Amino acid sequence: LTCGQTVTGTTVGATAVGNGPVCTTAASTAGSLWYTFTANNQNVTLSLCSGTSYDSKIFVYTGSCGAYTCVIGDDDGCGTLQSTISFAAVNGVTYYVMVAGFGTATGAFTLTATCTDLPPPAVNDECLSATSLSVPSCGTYSTVGSTDSPDSGPQCFDNEFGNPYY
Repeated sequence: LTCGQTVTGTTVGATAVGNGPVCTTAASTAGSLWYTFTANNQNVTLSLCSGTSYDSKIFVYTGSCGAYTCVIGDDDGCGTLQSTISFAAVNGVTYYVMVAGFGTATGAFTLTATCTDLPPPAVNDECLSATSLSVPSCGTYSTVGSTDSPDSGPQCFDNEFGNPYY
């Protein structure tokens, strides 16, 4: 699957074996189809809103078969029984996209991948404007568009001779 691409398919007759783990919504027991996707530091929207004839679900994972990590999942995000998700994709990471149905629902679908460049950081671009994070902190972050500032790090002195070290 690539940015700007639309694929059509059906989950009718697809096997339910190989569904990924629970991903922000209950995993599907219906047949599923899988796609791989790699983006370049972009905001990605994967949508089943148009042309999907059944109660769909969509899940995105990283990792590998049998060792998936959930990125995001959706059930009914289109305001109807169809699903859509958006996430910030990291350059070079392979994402695994699973299209499935709610419960045992199956049918024809249209999956659209839309990508936009992530905006440059509004704040936190320099050491003096660093954002304080609480521990633990979870989130999606990017350095796309940030300033390449020279930073020698904090300067410290040894107490005995007053010599600087870094």
